[in-house]
Amino acid sequence: MIKYGDIILNVLIISIAIFLFINNKQETSETIIINAVNKELRYTINQNEIIEVDGIIGKSLIKVENKTAYIIDSACRDKICVKAGKLINAPIICIPNGVLLRFDKIVDSEGEEIDSIVQ
Repeated sequence: MIKYGDIILNVLIISIAIFLFINNKQETSETIIINAVNKELRYTINQNEIIEVDGIIGKSLIKVENKTAYIIDSACRDKICVKAGKLINAPIICIPNGVLLRFDKIVDSEGEEIDSIVQ
């Protein structure tokens, strides 16, 4: 039998979890890094553009828009990098073509790397 105190406790726990989920803001860098064959390219995510990168087996097209980036086409066979979607918190890697797309590291004023910020 469920008691009145159990209901209040469950509602309180769920409310706190929702509050923490909504207020957990993970800050991302303003710069993306594209590693390709023997080169590293840096772009800002504040501009909307399509970037063409030469890979091992062909070209990869990377679209930057709305403060995120994703691979829209690649020369690889299975297109897993295209299906990966938008760059959020894990890098997008096209192994057959040798292209890596990732955010730059966030560094504080003391030069230390920051994983995320919780407010």
